[in-house]
Amino acid sequence: MTLALQILRHGSTIEGVTAPNATVEVENLSVAPYAPTTTALVTRTKADSLGKFRLPAAAVRAGDVLRVSASGAAGQRTLDVIADATGSARRPEVEVQGLRLTAERGRLTVRNVLSNPKIAAPGTVLRFVSGTAEVRYVVSDTGLAPDALPIAAKPGDDVDVFVDVAGKRAKKRWATLTVGGGVGAPSPERDSKKAALLPAIGALFVDGVDVRDARQGDVGDCWIIATLKAIAFTRPQALKDMIIERADGSYLVKLQRWSPAKKAFESAAQIVPPLLYAANGALTYGSSRTPKELWPAIIERAYAQEKGSYDAIAVGYPYAAFEATLGVKGSHTPFDAVDDEAIWLSILASKKRATLAVTRPPKTQPFKAARLVEDHAYAVLGGREKNGERFVTLGNPWGEFEPAGDGEDDGIFELSLADYRKFFAYSCAANV
Repeated sequence: MTLALQILRHGSTIEGVTAPNATVEVENLSVAPYAPTTTALVTRTKADSLGKFRLPAAAVRAGDVLRVSASGAAGQRTLDVIADATGSARRPEVEVQGLRLTAERGRLTVRNVLSNPKIAAPGTVLRFVSGTAEVRYVVSDTGLAPDALPIAAKPGDDVDVFVDVAGKRAKKRWATLTVGGGVGAPSPERDSKKAALLPAIGALFVDGVDVRDARQGDVGDCWIIATLKAIAFTRPQALKDMIIERADGSYLVKLQRWSPAKKAFESAAQIVPPLLYAANGALTYGSSRTPKELWPAIIERAYAQEKGSYDAIAVGYPYAAFEATLGVKGSHTPFDAVDDEAIWLSILASKKRATLAVTRPPKTQPFKAARLVEDHAYAVLGGREKNGERFVTLGNPWGEFEPAGDGEDDGIFELSLADYRKFFAYSCAANV
């Protein structure tokens, strides 16, 4: 027998009728790509003796896809509804960092190596483009990626991903994926025309690991570099344990990936030769603020190597970096779904749980005037109270550019809790 479920209101609050005393759960699928489902993204309640229920949905924006599930003695029922909330709609969110492409028997196969199987909300329209070939894919109600794409490709080919909204073809690509199975170094980012592979000169570590070391270069992987900073703050030894220097001068980097079959993380170790892209006497991509220190560049190259190119490591969510580097799951906390005290406690916990925070999308706040970067990941480096006001310490992966009046421009700065909530959309934390 099918459980009855009727939705009467579906805005920021969900109201409806189901079986008496049934358990009702609401998940916001439009934010599901951010991380594996956490309590911050799901709300639950019990229907009353007449079957009526009312509960808020987490971090709801107009147009969000909400999955309402009811379960009881009579069975289970699930309905998807579109949030009729006030305010502007959110942009589509798509997680492609977990996708690995391989060319098999003339077609492109796809594998997701992240613990979160949901790459986008149901109905999201993706276009995969390789050369003149193009495939349109509508994400199903499971949120899963396609198993295969009917595109002829060979190892090393790039496949651009576009996210079309409201029937309009996107002109700007969301991300680039590279077909695996190629040999040699990961290809450089498309705009890095002068980059050349040169011998890596220096030591793996110089005076240990410091939170100021890792610095982002000419690819949009703030989500990776900020993660390295956060781990350096919480447990620097974990980064040292990731890399083994081999007798032949190469490096073994112990990357991880999720195995759906094993339901556990498995090794995705990479052998990295002592060669890094450079131009005009400086490393092109990730580097260290400490002269001739190599560990950030080596870890970044290992991930680019596993993905096939530096283009393929641009655009990602922080939890994917925690999984790839240390094989641990990250939790997602949308600031619009929690109160100030919960945010403050997460800041204080950053010494024990590596934590990142991501700023809100462009044009939503006066980022330029505040000297903050929109849609950008920062490492959370603890907090303090002064004269009754709370402050968070943050680390910009650029290694520079911070609010004025905060001392040395090293990317490390303080922000009031009020401004932290104003400019930042969410945090991601992991036990490392």
